[in-house]
Amino acid sequence: MATNHKVAGSSPARETMSAKSKANGHDIVYNGKDWVYLDNGEVVDVRPCARCGAKPVAVKVKIPADLSHTGKEFWKYAQIDACIAPIVKALQDAGIDMRGSCCGHGRGVGDIELQDGRAVVILNPEQAHTFYVKNALVAELEQPLASNEKNESSSLSEGARVELRS
Repeated sequence: MATNHKVAGSSPARETMSAKSKANGHDIVYNGKDWVYLDNGEVVDVRPCARCGAKPVAVKVKIPADLSHTGKEFWKYAQIDACIAPIVKALQDAGIDMRGSCCGHGRGVGDIELQDGRAVVILNPEQAHTFYVKNALVAELEQPLASNEKNESSSLSEGARVELRS
């Protein structure tokens, strides 16, 4: 996605056409020469994760042929978010091919994209709590509906009621 960005650390008049992305949860832009951090204009290096503060770690991963510049799969050491690196390594050791990974950096849900199209979803503790609470409420709503389909209404938890109409 190309957009105009004012790059921090440059003169106010300097505006450049660039592509934008993220590196460990930090906004980055391509200024025509280098990838730089949007907040200060410095060339992208290995900043720690915006959420946990850990630097990425090198994990040997298989690059699938369709993501390879040569058109052939190959192995390389890639910088993986430290908090999910053990999961990525375990998947690779088990022969499960991946396309990419991100821990979410505290800004969203993380994931590990598998080669077959599935994804392993990475939730931080707060996201996991929300997920389980919502699913428990959905399960509580669905369970009485399935078992009491002929009743006009089914009592759920205190104060909650579902009306069934034919």
